[in-house]
Amino acid sequence: MRVLDATEKVSTELRESLRTAGIPIDALLRMLHIERATFYRWVRGDNAANELHLNVMKRVLAVLNELIDAGKLPTENKYASTRVFTTALRERGFYDWFGGV
Repeated sequence: MRVLDATEKVSTELRESLRTAGIPIDALLRMLHIERATFYRWVRGDNAANELHLNVMKRVLAVLNELIDAGKLPTENKYASTRVFTTALRERGFYDWFGGV
């Protein structure tokens, strides 16, 4: 599977899981201090960058699904869900996944 195809698949799964968790992607990016344009450049960049960011998205999706499965996200409150999720990402070394972005 091409990197771009895999990226699109994981990106779709991530968006669906974010929707399930009640987490708006803009709020997530804002809390992680990532600009929306930067995020989309990662998704649509060159193949080397895409492989790195594909792996990051897979890890982000895994953390999100773990929290959903454990019932740890207060889905009735988008802000609280987003905060729990971003805290979990930071605790797992999110910024290190990019090699220090």
